Amino acid sequence: MQVWLPWLQTSPPTRLAAKIQVVALTELLCKTPSLLKDISKVEVWCEVLRCVVMIVISPDSHLSTLTLTPEGNIDDVEIGYGATFSVLHFALHPAKDPFSDISDASTTLIESLSQLCSAQPGRLTPLIQQGLQSDPKMSSGLESLCKKLGVSFM
Repeated sequence: MQVWLPWLQTSPPTRLAAKIQVVALTELLCKTPSLLKDISKVEVWCEVLRCVVMIVISPDSHLSTLTLTPEGNIDDVEIGYGATFSVLHFALHPAKDPFSDISDASTTLIESLSQLCSAQPGRLTPLIQQGLQSDPKMSSGLESLCKKLGVSFM
């Protein structure tokens, strides 16, 4: 609440960093039952939901056009130097996707939220609405993603 989430709100990630953040936040949302057991931690759950939805619906995140080739996405290229190379220059290395098995992070988010809602019927819908009520764009963005995938939990 004091470091990670405020950083995401002030400096939203893009491209591969956005995918990594969405996958991590989805895991936190859907696979951390302790956040939903204690009423004081529900606020943290709602804030995590706000952050992940903000990243997913942001056109700047480029989640839908993510390709990991150095030519296509210069932002995702790691620049490095090997000590064994005698001439100093920048070497381009394709960014390594730690979640290469996940092709679409936003789909993973919606499917995971749907499974969580199914496991706890009637409990999460009000929390989702509470978490996204501050920004109508987030609510409509999440709803459009749900419609696109044919999922309904709101």
